[in-house]
Amino acid sequence: LENDAKNVLFLKKLPKDAEASNILVGEVDFLEEPFSAFIRLQNSTQLGDLTEVSLPTRFLFILLGPESAVQSYHEIGRSIAGSLADEVFHQVAYKAKTREQIVAGLDEFLDQVTVLPPGEWDRNIRIEPPVSIPSQESRKQLLHLPSQDNGKKSLHHDSETSLEEKIDEEEEKYNIRKE
Repeated sequence: LENDAKNVLFLKKLPKDAEASNILVGEVDFLEEPFSAFIRLQNSTQLGDLTEVSLPTRFLFILLGPESAVQSYHEIGRSIAGSLADEVFHQVAYKAKTREQIVAGLDEFLDQVTVLPPGEWDRNIRIEPPVSIPSQESRKQLLHLPSQDNGKKSLHHDSETSLEEKIDEEEEKYNIRKE
């Protein structure tokens, strides 16, 4: 009952249109290689008691792999959770039509993230935090779609067209094909 009361208080702090992202990682004895899936549901939906508070789910990330690497899986799950909390990557995840667009969004997020090592460190030689938080708008303009280069995956940075514009173009082509 005490946890339910905390959850209600937490739920009141969330926007009315909030959606959940569920990251599920684990090890299984029937796989020889890791398996992962990043899933965007067309419509957000309730998935029972999967979330701490009653929220509809839009994104699922599932990573299963052979036993003995659970710590690596946990860290990958944490990275995906961090990227989904990022405004720019979240927009990419909503609009992406291809795997390459998701990967390009993750690459952009990882290019911008700052990682500090765990444990103790000398406060006298630490890196000072930035004076101001960088604009998310400038990041959106830097994001570009990957291109295929002789079947090899590579990132192509086209200074004329942003990722959002290219995703809109892809969406338009997709809608035309659907008709």
